[in-house]
This record gives sequence, structure tokens and C-alpha cells, in this order.
Amino acid sequence: MSKSLSLLVHLKRQKKDPHGKMFLYVRVTIDGDNADFALSRRILHGEWSQSKQKCISKTQEALQLNAKIAKTKGDLTALFDRIPVSETVKAKQLIQLYHGSDLEKEQQLKKDLHYHQQVLTIIDQYLALKNKEKKAHKKPHRGLNPDTIAQEFDALIQSIEGFLQQSRVWMDDHVLIFSYTKFLNE
Repeated sequence: MSKSLSLLVHLKRQKKDPHGKMFLYVRVTIDGDNADFALSRRILHGEWSQSKQKCISKTQEALQLNAKIAKTKGDLTALFDRIPVSETVKAKQLIQLYHGSDLEKEQQLKKDLHYHQQVLTIIDQYLALKNKEKKAHKKPHRGLNPDTIAQEFDALIQSIEGFLQQSRVWMDDHVLIFSYTKFLNE
């Protein structure tokens, strides 16, 4: 279970280009496991503030570099936040996901997010129908017809069955256990 993410932008002092510029790297640390990747940017040692993790020069190029650093950190954090808490992820895996080389993992995260949103929508629909049903029993002549509410419940059950079919395909599970009838009859 991955719990903490730390990002550090630093200079690789061993690597200099012919103009004396050093390469910037991002160190990703997840629960003590770390890995580095090149930011594909270079900077002079005197223009870099390690404590601030940014370029201290006031040039247009420096502003663009600082924006690139901020965006990279934001993107990495967003990717990490989308990974389910129950799943363990290594620093190298997060970097691969960031660079798009782990497309299967990214697709799974999108499916998980979509699945979560559909579950919440179904729950909202169910709660709204239960509220309508309660109001119909209290004041039957307020335009709330019990037959209409029953039809809406049938439509919700069909929606849930379609959702279950889709879930089975996503999860590659032929025997998905989900007792929605018990849930609806409570």
C-alpha cells in the first residue's frame, strides 16, 4: 500500500554540456523507494536554487523552466493520487506512467474512475427514488404516483444490470457477486 510521495528536482553535477550547463533530474520517492529521471532541461549551477528547487534567474527561459518543473510535479502528484490506496506502486512505475509507457495501467485507472462515478450515480438515483417513495406514502395525492415510482425502480434495476455486465467485462470476471436485489428491497 503506497502512502507517501516525495518529489525532488536536482542538478546532476557529474553531467555537464559543453557550455557548462548541468542536467536537471526529478527524484521520485514513494515510501522510501526512489528513482530519477531527466527533466530534459539544463541550467548553469549559479542560476539554480536547490532549497527552492527552481531557477532563480529572471529570464524568459528561467520562467519557462520553473513552469515546466511545477507542471511536472503537479502531473506526478495527480497520477499518484489517482492510484487506489490499496495498491502498491514503486517510483519507477509512477515514472513510467508519467511518461506514458504504462498505457495499460493508465487505462485501468480511467476504468476505475469511471466505475467509481457510475457507482455513485446509481446510489444517488436509488436514494432519490427512496425519498420519492417515502413522500408518496405520506402524501399520496401530491403528484407522486406509486406506479411511476415502481417503474423508475425497474429502470434503475435495468441500469444496475447493465452496469454489472460492463463491470464483468472490465474485471474479466464471469461470476461477479453483487446482491443488488437485497440492496433495493431494504
